[in-house]
Amino acid sequence: MKPVMLVATRLARFDLRRYLVGALLWMPVSVIPLAGGLVLQQLFDHIGGHRPAALEQALWLCAAFVGVEVVRGVVIVVAWTYGVYWWAAAATLLRSNALRSILTARERPRPGCRTRRGVCRALPRRRA
Repeated sequence: MKPVMLVATRLARFDLRRYLVGALLWMPVSVIPLAGGLVLQQLFDHIGGHRPAALEQALWLCAAFVGVEVVRGVVIVVAWTYGVYWWAAAATLLRSNALRSILTARERPRPGCRTRRGVCRALPRRRA
């Protein structure tokens, strides 16, 4: 398995419930535009037909389209808010694992390094 896929899989398994809820919230963001497109198709089929369009039916279809777009906007806001929550948890996990890896490294120290564990080897050098 490639390293990127390994990290992604482990992040998903870290808190599977949080990951699945986020995925289920973002799925409608992709699917809801289909509903809006179908409503618009019905509207234009109704208006462009060979018979005269009734204003009341066209207004109901316009209201349905506006309703679908409002629902889509609410779903996007909720998914985005939850996505920030998930992103913060995933970033915290990655940072804590990187810090733990640096602090517990068992490498030989560089010449001039005064720590016993070789922590300075993992930290970037300062250039003068």
